[in-house]
Amino acid sequence: MADEESKKSKGKKSSASDDNVHSGHRSRMFKKLKTNGIDVMESHEILEILLFNANKRSNTNPLAHDLINKFGSISEVIKASESELLSVKGVGNATVQLILSVRATVDRMLKENIKIGEKLKETDKIKEYCAGLFKTVDREEVRVIFLDNEFRFVSQDLLGVGTTNAVFMDTFALINKIAEKRCTIVIITHNHPRGTEIPSQEDRQITRNLFNVLDKSGVYLADHVIVGMDGIYSMAENKICPDLWG
Repeated sequence: MADEESKKSKGKKSSASDDNVHSGHRSRMFKKLKTNGIDVMESHEILEILLFNANKRSNTNPLAHDLINKFGSISEVIKASESELLSVKGVGNATVQLILSVRATVDRMLKENIKIGEKLKETDKIKEYCAGLFKTVDREEVRVIFLDNEFRFVSQDLLGVGTTNAVFMDTFALINKIAEKRCTIVIITHNHPRGTEIPSQEDRQITRNLFNVLDKSGVYLADHVIVGMDGIYSMAENKICPDLWG
């Protein structure tokens, strides 16, 4: 009986000791982040700290390493689908929910980079904003940016969702949204998550058709911006359709 109680006592001490070690490690990690900033930290360390919130007691360092090794970077971890995340050993529902929440937060922050009423006319500013709209997206999307007649930002909205290499642009839905927003200027943007930012022949034809349709309704299509894996392409800036943006 005494031996059994002794073993239990040792087990409790060992468990408490492990908790203290992890607690001390977490405190040291937070101190490193606060003192030195994020730039001096490795990607797996940043992810490790984030995972503390979904793993209250366990050591998150190995899981952080596994996630970085599988997806390549923090941004790719955040963009990963639920099924992809669950395929990593040690990832449970709490971790998935945490990562999805972070993705939604980052996505909203990027979409709020431009304030209502702020002018969005310079090409560089337009391209930067469009790039932010697709930072956490791993599928093709088409989005429309609504501006008033002074190029002041009104809002932006999702127009279509596709796969990793194709998306359908619903012109009828766009016209309805424009009428709803009562805007006279729009910018169309879509992404190529697995390809170059250079517009395809189909992109050019769709843009031309859309420009003409909107023009008949008194709406000006100011640009079509494509966000690729390695760059951002403004069709207006590059005069891809000189008769439209000559």
